[in-house]
Amino acid sequence: MEVEMFFDDGVWYRGRIVSLSHGVATVFFDDGDVQQVSLPHPDVRPAPPPPPVRLQTRDGRSLRSRAVLLCVPMGVMQQGAIKFEPSLPSWKHDAIRRAGNGLINKLTVEYREVFWDPQVDFFGTTSSRAEDRGAFFLVWSLVRFTGRPILIAVLSGEAARKYESMSDELVVKKFQEAMSSIFGQLPQPERSHVTRWGSNPHARGAYSFVKVGSMGGPDYDLLAEPVGGQVFFAGEGTCREHPATAAGAYLTGLREAARLHRLLSEMQAQRRKDLKEEVEEKQASFTDMEEGN
Repeated sequence: MEVEMFFDDGVWYRGRIVSLSHGVATVFFDDGDVQQVSLPHPDVRPAPPPPPVRLQTRDGRSLRSRAVLLCVPMGVMQQGAIKFEPSLPSWKHDAIRRAGNGLINKLTVEYREVFWDPQVDFFGTTSSRAEDRGAFFLVWSLVRFTGRPILIAVLSGEAARKYESMSDELVVKKFQEAMSSIFGQLPQPERSHVTRWGSNPHARGAYSFVKVGSMGGPDYDLLAEPVGGQVFFAGEGTCREHPATAAGAYLTGLREAARLHRLLSEMQAQRRKDLKEEVEEKQASFTDMEEGN
């Protein structure tokens, strides 16, 4: 059952009763707080049905929904690219502020033929220059998984930022030079693709990490916690068990899908119950009128 409880700060906070025993209710709130209170209590009341969530897009479209699931990267949240009215609660704001948001980039290249050992899945290079040490430090071979001569090179640290300002042609040229230091003369790539997740307005970085001053695991839990029973959050930055991975992002999607299914099922069941009670009240009223006549 959804309820609201009045706190000392003068605000009614929405929560739900998760257990009720001998008149004592255990109430769970969105920020993870748990309160026990004897019912009935003047500071506890049934929660009214939540209003629809309204979404306003940048191109002027307006959407309405019972709930919304946000799967945006942490960098987008930290830069305030999404406006919330009313604002997110302070516990969510603080968790977002404390979260680490790093940066890597990737270069994908495909060649006409394999010039490296096709049985080796990972290799890499390093540089004597500190600022370039993260450039192509890890290279994945996709030959055994795709059957095609494809390499994915990772750029991290200062190199990940530095290379964002370079043209695709220059990034590929530097990669070719790094590979030549291992394999000698190389063929030219058939095609390539360079990410720039730091400057991408829909990413603003990749991926989350535990920053100095953060609470670590508990912060990931707070980032995953819904707000108001209507605003839900998914993505690798909300996954305590597998952060900074595509697997973690996928698992949070399953987690929130289950949570939304439960919410919408409860709302539908409550509507059916309310409708049944309304019909029964009207039937009782008609019966009373007929008996009166």
